[in-house]
Formats: sequence, C-alpha cells, structure tokens
Amino acid sequence: MNITPIEFARRRFVELNDYYGNQGIPPQTSYLRIEEKLVGGRGNYQFNLQKENLSEVERGLDRNDLFVVLGASIYLRIEDKDKAGILPPHFFAKKGRVTITPATVSDPAVYTLDEYGFLTDDINALYNGNLLIQTGTVVNFQAIPTALFKKQSAGIVGTQANYVKDVNNAFDLQDSLYVLPERLALAGTQNHKIQLSFPSFNGSDYSAAQAGNGTSTSDDTIIPTTNYESKVGLYLLGYLVPGGTDDRFRVPANPFSKAI
Repeated sequence: MNITPIEFARRRFVELNDYYGNQGIPPQTSYLRIEEKLVGGRGNYQFNLQKENLSEVERGLDRNDLFVVLGASIYLRIEDKDKAGILPPHFFAKKGRVTITPATVSDPAVYTLDEYGFLTDDINALYNGNLLIQTGTVVNFQAIPTALFKKQSAGIVGTQANYVKDVNNAFDLQDSLYVLPERLALAGTQNHKIQLSFPSFNGSDYSAAQAGNGTSTSDDTIIPTTNYESKVGLYLLGYLVPGGTDDRFRVPANPFSKAI
C-alpha cells in the first residue's frame, strides 16, 4: 500500500493548519523514529518517544511539540557499531549470508559475511505480533497486527540485493508505511506507551550475522571480527507543530486541544 494519496495527506495538513497556521505556527512534514536493541528470548519492546540519549538516526518528541501521524511502521536494522547510522532500515526479515572456509590442520575456519542479516530465522516471529499505542490513559490502538508492516523485498521485486555488502542500499519508505485512517495526535506533554509484542521462546536468537574466525581448527565456534548488532525500530511519518502544546492552545477552538 502506498503511504497515502495526496488528498489524504492534504486533509490532515489542512485540519492542523486551519488552527495552528492562524496562530503563526504552520505544521511541517516530519517524523519520529526510535530504535531498541533486539535481545534473544525477549518478545516485548517499548518505544519511548521522550527517550534520552538518542542515536544518530533517532528522533524523539519534544515536550513542547505536537505530532499528528500519517503513517507508521515497525522495521528491522543491522547496525555497524563502527560506522553508526550508515545502514538503512529494512521492512522485512532476512538471514545474513556467510561463506565458511573450512578449518584445516593448521588454520581455523574463516567466516566471511557476504550479506547483512540475521543469524537465524527466529526474528520472523515479529510478524506474528502486534503494536499497542496508548496516549495518556487512552488506548488508541490495542493491537495493530505487525503483519501489516512486512515487505518482502523493500521495494525491489524478486531480489534481496539491498542487503548485499558494498552495494547501495535502497528501500521505498512510502511503500513501507501503513497509513492510519484514524487520527492519532501525539503531544509531548502526555505520557505515551508504544509497545511491540511478538512470540518468543527460550533460546530464540535475534543476533546479527558476523564475520570472524573459528576457534583453533574447529568450525563449531565463531570469534566475531565484525561489530554488527540487530535492532527493531518504530517509524512515524506525519506533521509536526513546534510549540503546539503551549497552554494558550488549550481552548475549544483548537480541534487538538484534548490531545495536549
């Protein structure tokens, strides 16, 4: 599904601009983005929009601001810890491809990472889960199915080439976001609970595939020589109103006053 016809996006904009534009604060296209490190055996993650110590790719919600959502997605990302922020989000799960040069009598096995991805298929359970969104005491969405967020090849039909190392990575953000027909307004003055839940089990492995060397002359254990980690993220695209939660906007004329 494309993110939205221009008419839908325009309608959301006009709804905001009719009030805030007349107050001298026209809404602007923007986004919120929060990531959490995946942990094996754990299937519950919360995305804190007021998170402190944001990474290079994250963007939170300031207490003074109002954000109205157009589209949302849950994505996966392999992070190169030595080159933070260089690898893009992906809207599907894929195992990494590792070439193994077997051990010899004198040399350990060598693991060469050919494609970024996950060590196992366990992370596919993500798409059997749901997303809960709560603003203040109001549960806006009890369970958005995460299957809505899965894209087979991130806009590249018939290939997973955008995971291959040293090839320009590409994905279509507009085709990867689920449009929310409901109006969702997020105010920095409110406490928000955004929780991802999916099936997990003891021993589930969500780690990233690594390059490395075997132990001694054995293929059984890998000593990583690369520094990749796996993350899950929340991406919200919409309209930002800087300073939109100020007390002077808590008036009946503002259609978003109850949100702030």
